Amino acid sequence: MLKRLRLLNREPEGLDEVYFGKVRPNLYDLHAAHHQHGTRKGRTLAEHLDSACQFVLTVSKIANVPEEKRACILAATAVHDLNKLSEDKRNVKALARDRAFLQEQLDLAGVSSLVKTDDGLELVRRLIERHSGHNVSDGMRFLPEDPNIKRWSAMLIGGDLFDLGIVEEKRIRKVENELTVAFARPSQLFKIRLTHILHQSQ
Repeated sequence: MLKRLRLLNREPEGLDEVYFGKVRPNLYDLHAAHHQHGTRKGRTLAEHLDSACQFVLTVSKIANVPEEKRACILAATAVHDLNKLSEDKRNVKALARDRAFLQEQLDLAGVSSLVKTDDGLELVRRLIERHSGHNVSDGMRFLPEDPNIKRWSAMLIGGDLFDLGIVEEKRIRKVENELTVAFARPSQLFKIRLTHILHQSQ
């Protein structure tokens, strides 16, 4: 009885808890054996999606994005490489606009519960398309959309670039450019090294 009461009185899980407790393990179950090629060589799809998701969780929190929107950004990031999740040769735009396929991938990744409305699903679609660049000359871009979508898209794009296998200086510059858009102010990344010194007692 006491256990039930504790469960009833427990605070709802935050988005970070949901990710690390449920979504992240699921991504590794699904994609740990999916090896990548080219500039992604040496990292599995699971590692890439995990890196990108942790990036957008951190950046969206610093940017004070509303939790409902943070959830949609996380959901989009967890499945953003739709072309790597499909067995056919369709591009990201075509796959993102296949509502049944997109919903299936959100379900498989364990993030469908984060997208609570049709508007949320539409935001997920637009974020995925913007990350791929397919919507730049697309008529659907001119439909009404949240003015913040450019900032939110930059968070996903930054997460996608964060583990790119290119020269570090170039990679960091690309990520900084996206962070500048995401935060609407100039942004820089710094590498911090921590050294642990072990003291031996005499």
